[in-house]
Amino acid sequence: MLKKGLVFIELDYLHHTPPTFDTIPPYRLVRRGMADDFMGHPYRIVVMDTRPSLQEGMASISEFDVDSPIPSVMIPLNRGDELHFNFDEAYQKTFEDGLYGDLVDYNIPPDDMARYSPNDQARILTRLCHIREKIIFPPSELTPLPLADAWVWWRKR
Repeated sequence: MLKKGLVFIELDYLHHTPPTFDTIPPYRLVRRGMADDFMGHPYRIVVMDTRPSLQEGMASISEFDVDSPIPSVMIPLNRGDELHFNFDEAYQKTFEDGLYGDLVDYNIPPDDMARYSPNDQARILTRLCHIREKIIFPPSELTPLPLADAWVWWRKR
């Protein structure tokens, strides 16, 4: 695919599998001595354009975190044209129009919480608590609770 000069776009909204290309580090738990840490960001958009050749092409990685807007990216088209694509707007419209929010049980945390960093877990729990209380804040106005406090708050609800 890359040798054929095609534009490659990878959207990773799940972070459960490694990126297509092993040169891109995955979001993962790493052991550093006695402490655990997470590397990278849980979600990403990769755009690769191998034109005019694989060696002269370009790649861009736009990473984002839990409760952050999905970034807009430039997608190269033919003849030097580019498309500025707002992935967050497309995601929100699909989510709202498809009524996917009606399928989510906000009374239980995701099954895979351990796959997120402690900070991301706190953001998820804080957001879910606000949703359960019908208090919806934009991500920029939501300050996550410390993880231990978020779990205590979660269990009380």
